Amino acid sequence: MRANTVRGFSMIELLVSLSVIGILVSLLLTGIQAARESSRKLECQNNLRQFGIALQNFASRHKAFPMGEDGKQFPAQVHLLNDLDAGSIASKIDLNTVPNVGSNRGIVNLHSPTVFRCPSDPNADEMSCSYAACSGVNAMMLDPQQLAETQMVLPNSRVAENLGAFESKRAVRLSEFSDGLSQTIAFSDVMVGSQRQVRVGPGRPFNNIALLEQMEMHDPAAANFFAHRCAEITNQHSDWLLTFSRIWFEGGSNNYNNILPPNYRVPDCGRGIFSLFGVRSSRSYHRGGVNSVWGDGRVSFESNEIDIKVWRSAATRQGHETAPSE
Repeated sequence: MRANTVRGFSMIELLVSLSVIGILVSLLLTGIQAARESSRKLECQNNLRQFGIALQNFASRHKAFPMGEDGKQFPAQVHLLNDLDAGSIASKIDLNTVPNVGSNRGIVNLHSPTVFRCPSDPNADEMSCSYAACSGVNAMMLDPQQLAETQMVLPNSRVAENLGAFESKRAVRLSEFSDGLSQTIAFSDVMVGSQRQVRVGPGRPFNNIALLEQMEMHDPAAANFFAHRCAEITNQHSDWLLTFSRIWFEGGSNNYNNILPPNYRVPDCGRGIFSLFGVRSSRSYHRGGVNSVWGDGRVSFESNEIDIKVWRSAATRQGHETAPSE
């Protein structure tokens, strides 16, 4: 009689089986990661939706938006704390005194509300803010005096038409949104800086503002000039100080402009660490674009491929353009 034999796997069969299992596991992990990021993206959009509601509540009382940066260096986000159900934090801030001085000496110990932080951003911590106020398409968040001086020196400049929802040291009245609140972006995603100097290279997210003291004071409305300037600087400078939106109560680091498209391959650049002057773009860790909340509270996801003219028009409140609705 023929003896019964048990046939095992050959080496080739074993390798093929392991390969199939590996592929299935990788697909499963990819699906899990995609689901988690989708959840984080929805949470981020919900945060911005709360910003939109808070902004509407503030505007209904004051008939204006908060200052992009007030006279004491606080950003618009701080002025929305009470409307963001963060009254316990707001009660510990004296808006009549600059940060870290006198009654505000302990402000560095205050953590930003959870609604200030995008869960997709690995650098978003208790001291940061993931959502910046839109100052338009100017390379500066202008205050009234700077606006007047610019218009006097450059009478043909589009600086006034390029103003956004927020200005420095002045609250923009609702009546000034001639383009309409529904056509003007209020806040958008930004990447929080890591506070470390890193080398710019392919594949690195550009959550940075360059220390660029030699950037000349050109027409702040000349968006294309600054876009090209940042591209030139990228080829000359390799080290960047990542400070954008690093301190949630600091006015100078919590605004942005629509000079460059979302997540653009050219890094931001500016003059100084917390200066209001420079190219500061909307960027995120969400695949394909950024989240924005508009003046009427609507939240949208704006693609990286958005036409630059459309993107810039969405940032201005009186540019006489109409940005298409979602």
